Amino acid sequence: MSADDLRLRKLFRWNDGSYGYPSAYVTCGDFDRDGLQDLTFWTGTIYPDDPPRWEIWECREFNRYSLVYADTAPYPYPPGILTGTFWPHATGDLDGDSLVELWGLMREQLSGEYDYRLLLVCLEGASPGDYPTDMVWYERIDSSNQAQSHPMCLGDFDRDGRQEIVFLDNYLQGDHPMAVYENKGGNSYVYTWFTDSNVTYDVATGDLDSDGRTDFVAPALRPRVFECRGDNRYDAVYHAPTYPRVDEVWIGHDVNGNGKPEFYGTDHIYLPNEDFRFYLYFWESDADDHYVHTLVDSADRSVHMTHNQSTCGDIDADGAEEVIWATSKYIQVYKGGPPGVFTEVCEQYAWHGPMDQIGVTIHDMNRNGYNDIVIGGSGMNTIYEIDAVQVLRPVGGEVFHAGDTCRVVWRTFDPPPCDSVSLFLRRDSTYALDTIVTGLAPADTPYVWVVPDIQAESCWVMAIAYGPGWQYDECDRPIAILGAGVEEEHVRGSYTLGLSVRPNPVPGRATVVYEVPRSGRADVAVFDRSGRAVARLLAGAVEPGRYHLSWDCRDTGVRRLAAGVYFMRLDFDGERRMQKVVVTQ
Repeated sequence: MSADDLRLRKLFRWNDGSYGYPSAYVTCGDFDRDGLQDLTFWTGTIYPDDPPRWEIWECREFNRYSLVYADTAPYPYPPGILTGTFWPHATGDLDGDSLVELWGLMREQLSGEYDYRLLLVCLEGASPGDYPTDMVWYERIDSSNQAQSHPMCLGDFDRDGRQEIVFLDNYLQGDHPMAVYENKGGNSYVYTWFTDSNVTYDVATGDLDSDGRTDFVAPALRPRVFECRGDNRYDAVYHAPTYPRVDEVWIGHDVNGNGKPEFYGTDHIYLPNEDFRFYLYFWESDADDHYVHTLVDSADRSVHMTHNQSTCGDIDADGAEEVIWATSKYIQVYKGGPPGVFTEVCEQYAWHGPMDQIGVTIHDMNRNGYNDIVIGGSGMNTIYEIDAVQVLRPVGGEVFHAGDTCRVVWRTFDPPPCDSVSLFLRRDSTYALDTIVTGLAPADTPYVWVVPDIQAESCWVMAIAYGPGWQYDECDRPIAILGAGVEEEHVRGSYTLGLSVRPNPVPGRATVVYEVPRSGRADVAVFDRSGRAVARLLAGAVEPGRYHLSWDCRDTGVRRLAAGVYFMRLDFDGERRMQKVVVTQ
């Protein structure tokens, strides 16, 4: 990995996440206007223990997510409109009433299990603080029994002051044509345009040739571009004359920094053993309504399905978008350079189940200034973010006493650049933080921290790195802090004979916890495989209670222990406890 490469870290995963065909869409936004970001998706395998439903989850502080709404469809499907089958695809406020809308598809069941049609649906909340769960408008658009996951784009495409939605409708004239509905005031929408051109799966919008007019681009074996030429009028202006064929398209906003927008597409060919080779292309305008394409990269994948949802977005907060290319089990990230030059800066394995189809959305879910990569598909959702900081010490399982010195060690990554680091102590699951120190330079590691006189059997040291955004990391597992005199205090209650070592395996220094039920003589020693004693940690009278010993296997008083397997033994009043210990130094 070079110095300019991006590292991603996994922030959260749902194992009961989004389903969809041809790929899974996860829609993000602040749906209830409370300042916390939400995401929504359709899920469910229809099996009795996993019924079809759509869900809304809210991101809380420090990457914690809570389910805030779910609508479950009865199964087998009864006749009628089934709100639990809603597939969310886009969010906005097309009628300008300050109420957030969710747009998507919904199933209307007819007479038999496979006899249904799809509805284009708008959901809205009753008031600004409500989630958009009330159906305020719908249009029956499909009776072909093809439950496909249609992409949708929102905006004022003909610039007449009225917001519109464009989507793919596989029942109107032609094979998978695009259609536009325009808001006519309130929750009223009118079907204003469609094309009977053969377009498939995807649609993306933008001013692709920088002429001040909105363009639609969609796959039609080869990319096809439609341009707004007047009120509710869109003309076909470009159809790529030769291969490559593409089955997905998406828009970039000057990724290569030459002042021009561009669009991207993916092609694929079959390889032996049922594998596929994917090709990534980008198109850029060289004249009004004309585009040239360039091959960016290729990737070989062993997959069952070929259609994915890729995107562009600024994930390292440097002001320039990256290309996030989804190729089934992987996402690949590219930075643009001179015209036609792209550099791969990250490849992330993102397996999402046997269907191998994933959809990518870019959104700052945790509001920390770094856009998250939200991946949905095959019944899973995963959130990644650029990696900015990592805590290396202390390690989980270490025990400290009041007045001990703890060397807090971290490292930062560039990109993203880091301006400063602050350290905190988290003592509970609510993420209330005690400040250790603020404003350290990124290179001020290690920081020597004098442990305070507190009692905390489970706590975490956290580092927050500040740059264009901020990101945190904390020690991998909890550490313990014992207040002054804790070892000498006899804790009231019942005790048993016990012995444990943490961490285990032991990297060098460990804490030995032993417990005795009554007064007596205790011996704690370490033995090698042959039964020879190699270290003695305790020999003497003790009172009932739980005690902690600090053990450095690099300094046993006899010799430095080699890496390997050892046995720690507690002898007390004729009873014995044994603990296997692995030394890794």
